[in-house]
Amino acid sequence: MLQFMQAGKIYRLRPVGSQTFAEGYLQDNCFYEGGAHHVGDVEPDGTFRYRVNLSDGTPKFPDHVAGHVAGLTLTRVDGTIFELVEQPA
Repeated sequence: MLQFMQAGKIYRLRPVGSQTFAEGYLQDNCFYEGGAHHVGDVEPDGTFRYRVNLSDGTPKFPDHVAGHVAGLTLTRVDGTIFELVEQPA
C-alpha cells in the first residue's frame, strides 16, 4: 500500500542507497532549503516544482519541474530517487 506525506510532518530527502540526507525538507507539500527558505512545492498531481534560478536567470530545471512525488518517493528528472523520511517531532 502506498503511503503519503501527512500534514504538519517534516520529511527529509535521502537518496536511495545512501545514509546521508540531501539538503532541505518537505512540509505540507512545500520544500524548504537553506534554513527556512521556501523554494519549491509538490502540486496535487505530484509534480515537484523547484523554483530556483541559475545565476543567468534561467530555471535550474526546465519550467521549474524538478521531478515527481509518488507516496514517499521523489524521482527527480535526472533519475535520482529519494526516499522521503519522516523526522521525529
